[in-house]
Amino acid sequence: MSKNFWTFEDFVEANNKAYHLSQNGLFEEAKPFVDKAVKMAGSLVSSPIQIENFSAKDYAKVFAMAGFVYGELGDADASLCLYQHFQFLKTQLKHGFPNIDSLILYQFRSNKPHTIRNLKENQFTFASPREQNDIVDSPIFAWLDFVLGKQGKYNKHIPYLKQSFESYRIASFCRDSESKRAIENTLMWAHYADCHRGFCVQYLLDSTDFRRDDMDTLSASRLFPVDYLSKEDCALDLSDPTKTLSSKKAYFTKSGDWQYENEVRMVSYDPTNSSQYPPFKLGSKSGITAIYFGVNCPDSTKEDVKNALIGRSVKYYQMAINPRNIYSLIDKEIS
Repeated sequence: MSKNFWTFEDFVEANNKAYHLSQNGLFEEAKPFVDKAVKMAGSLVSSPIQIENFSAKDYAKVFAMAGFVYGELGDADASLCLYQHFQFLKTQLKHGFPNIDSLILYQFRSNKPHTIRNLKENQFTFASPREQNDIVDSPIFAWLDFVLGKQGKYNKHIPYLKQSFESYRIASFCRDSESKRAIENTLMWAHYADCHRGFCVQYLLDSTDFRRDDMDTLSASRLFPVDYLSKEDCALDLSDPTKTLSSKKAYFTKSGDWQYENEVRMVSYDPTNSSQYPPFKLGSKSGITAIYFGVNCPDSTKEDVKNALIGRSVKYYQMAINPRNIYSLIDKEIS
């Protein structure tokens, strides 16, 4: 069916028929309507025309339904591909820092080969959300374990839906709070910079790097501050199997126990990249602007860092214990 011969109403009709048939287990009967709805949705998503009261989230539901139908029919490749379209559309959020031109962000690091390589290549790397040190970060995986398929009548599609989530990656930063600079946070130095033997990288991140999209590869990335919830907050109660998680809650929410980190997080989705630690190349307006060496950072690490950044306008600072208050840190610029 050519785009020239159908209307938005045709799309809604095909989508509704596909939905009702699939909900009644009539997957073969639903398939032709699913195919029509997906083809139309694909054209609408790539079109500059904005449909009133219809968003990327609504289109995502079309691809989720299609992944469900093809999964129940046993077509693994088609189901996974459709669920990947669903994930891409679910990431179509703006970003968490409107009306801000740039951000100063920090990463605490130990001296490892990939860390030095990132400095040299003017990049940082993502990691799987499953590698977070918080057992329920990201919450989406707790949702997958506790909720997905527990009371569902049809379950053949679930492995492909779960697999589509494995293409998410996370990069974590922290930022200054109103009361304390990030580099003064002794817990961050202890937990993420090899007990003060590592260093802290200061990034200037331009707003052009807050959000990236590539429809050809279904890849996207978004930058948001992390929201911290108290234990009494029931926003992430997973005891009800009918509840779903928004993308923001799924990837940008943590327990209030972690509030000291004041985290800013970039989440990436890229089903074409199977690397466990894919890189994010900083844009031309972003870059590394300073390095803070930990109190116990050895000279060998300092030399590795400086050699990786040679020829670039980067300032260097040495952290030290404040003699007037030994429970706080001070920094001094060094050559």
